[in-house]
Amino acid sequence: MSGIPAELGGLEPRYEVRRELARGGMGVVYEAFDRVRGAPCALKLLEGQVRRTQAARFRREAMLGARLAGHPGIVAPYDAGVLPSRRLYCVMELVEGGVPFDRYVRGLPRERAVRLVVEVARAVAYAHERGVVHRDLKPANVLVDAQGRARLTDFGVAKNLDEGDGLTATGAVVGTLDFMPPEQLLDSKRVDERSDVYGLGALLYVALTGRPPLPLQRLSLREALLEAPELTVPSPRQHDPSIDRGLATLCLRALARNPAERHEGALVFARDLEAWLDGDRAPRPLPSEHRRSGELSPFAPALVLAAGLAVLGALALFLWLR
Repeated sequence: MSGIPAELGGLEPRYEVRRELARGGMGVVYEAFDRVRGAPCALKLLEGQVRRTQAARFRREAMLGARLAGHPGIVAPYDAGVLPSRRLYCVMELVEGGVPFDRYVRGLPRERAVRLVVEVARAVAYAHERGVVHRDLKPANVLVDAQGRARLTDFGVAKNLDEGDGLTATGAVVGTLDFMPPEQLLDSKRVDERSDVYGLGALLYVALTGRPPLPLQRLSLREALLEAPELTVPSPRQHDPSIDRGLATLCLRALARNPAERHEGALVFARDLEAWLDGDRAPRPLPSEHRRSGELSPFAPALVLAAGLAVLGALALFLWLR
């Protein structure tokens, strides 16, 4: 038990904590063994002592996990509690060999990286069908297991569409700035399935470019609130011109500032990516902010050619009449 805090001795006897797996701003994740299930598990210990809303969030995360259990692309929590030290913990399936999405896709063939995004999108669509919006889709919350499968984790700030969101105050911001859609940045209660489509687009952007769509994490929340509404996500092709234009426009559509311009849902996004993988590389319209910013539309070459032919035709007619 070297390196394991003594307070974890207050866990119920069914869990045997073995070693630390990961540490972040929100807490620590340990590998443990669940004696009741007879299988390894991951135990997440939240940083700091419990507050009422945190306890409610953790209990809700376990409840939502039960609703989402059974999908191969979702790592669902199945237990939660409070230690005698007043620290919260939750228990979930252990992802063997789990590597964060952004680390795994580095140097990966582009088609393989896109297939991983499709796997995440289908897992998100499964959650949406059950009334759950994740609200924190980012590389750290997607682990790729030893078999190369993408696994979606951490439903701690998820929104239950069936019951509203009484745990989030109006105007409050939950999520991660670099991967957060504009409407969630303004008010985390004002989200729906299309907010997760933005998060999926952000994962695709990372897979294509190795960086987030907008680097807001370096800003304070106040600065992000002021700057984000005016920012346009640069095309992935600005970072790497070898990226297929059709794929880049799919990514930019998912990342549109206006939710109405994004894909209608995670399943539609998944199907568009699958069509691209199957060879449908036809250009698609850009979101309005990219058309306004002067970025070359995928239809621009055809429009320029058509305009040129029209001018030549008019000139030929004029000369003939002369």
